[in-house]
Amino acid sequence: MQTGRSWSLRRIVDIRSGEVTPVLAMAALYFFVIGAASLVKPVRQSAFLDAAGANAYPFVMLGTAVVVALLMGGYARLAEQVRVSRLLLGTYVFLALNLVGFWWLFRSPIAQATCVRTTDSACPLLSAPVLISAAFFIWAAIYSVLTVSQFWLLANLGYDARQAKRLFGFIGAGGIVGGIVGSWAAGVLAKVPGIGRVNIVLLSAAALLLAAALAAWILARTPAALPAEERKKKGATAARAGAAALVRESPHLRAVAAILLVIIVVSAIADQQLNSAVEAYV
Repeated sequence: MQTGRSWSLRRIVDIRSGEVTPVLAMAALYFFVIGAASLVKPVRQSAFLDAAGANAYPFVMLGTAVVVALLMGGYARLAEQVRVSRLLLGTYVFLALNLVGFWWLFRSPIAQATCVRTTDSACPLLSAPVLISAAFFIWAAIYSVLTVSQFWLLANLGYDARQAKRLFGFIGAGGIVGGIVGSWAAGVLAKVPGIGRVNIVLLSAAALLLAAALAAWILARTPAALPAEERKKKGATAARAGAAALVRESPHLRAVAAILLVIIVVSAIADQQLNSAVEAYV
């Protein structure tokens, strides 16, 4: 017998018996993951620009690229030695604790110190406010990469290719809604007296902890789409296969990587021009 919820879903997505609750849980998980990242992004941008100014933006972007490249290589090696469930939950909880730490740093006297404005930046580049905001800027990029990649690792292990074609569009919509809600909430809450920009970081940490709890529920209760031995083999293969190797072996992935590179470069240039214009005229 179909429930009203499952009947309604089947009108918009090819969802089958027994898949309703797991798919809704995955969509909700992606909502919280992307929502948490969307809350952090405007905070990292505004905090760095307020402290360092638009002229320092290219340098922090370059530092972000270097740190992410180095760190993700080590993280991939760690993934080979740790169970997927421990890696995912541990990553989410660890990053949430990092957010609490940055919230404390932003509220500390050294981060709120007033700097004498120079010709190049709002504060000297080696001052505590600039260093803290730069560290948060780079960390936020790592945060987004890790949380989203861990989500899709879980999705990859839980669904086979046929299910992915049917269900990933609906699951991905949860992330789209999460991005909209997170960005909107950041803009609204930043203007609320008593909350402000810094406390949005705590809201992101709370959203990520909710994501960790939901991921634990999914890992423990959702019926596996693959047999246990096949799922284990698939997870081990995914962990061992480095991203660079996968891109080299696939013409399709090479084309996607090239497109993404162009998009990132153009986006960085546009961000720099926009930030400079805002700093000059606002």
